[in-house]
Amino acid sequence: MKPDEILIGSLLALLVVGCSAHFAGEISDSSSALEPAWAEWEKGNVDAAEELAQGQPPSDGSRHLLVLVDFVKGEYATALARYGQIDTSYERLTDLDEVVV
Repeated sequence: MKPDEILIGSLLALLVVGCSAHFAGEISDSSSALEPAWAEWEKGNVDAAEELAQGQPPSDGSRHLLVLVDFVKGEYATALARYGQIDTSYERLTDLDEVVV
């Protein structure tokens, strides 16, 4: 496989992991402020989820959602940069770590 094919495959796997974890109810943010953004994500309204998440103060929870949004939109460099801003103590970091690292 070519390096770019490996990267794309890894990014898609990350998206699946992130979506699966959220749909299974495993992702929660200490702030209920992100609930509407996650609700839009669950409905497949990626743009609305992004807008709502960006309207909140930056947090690891909002960055988590925005990493997924970035991947869906093909903004891979942005997703990886945003991933790098998530604090290592974030309890759901491993949901994203499995493929990104």
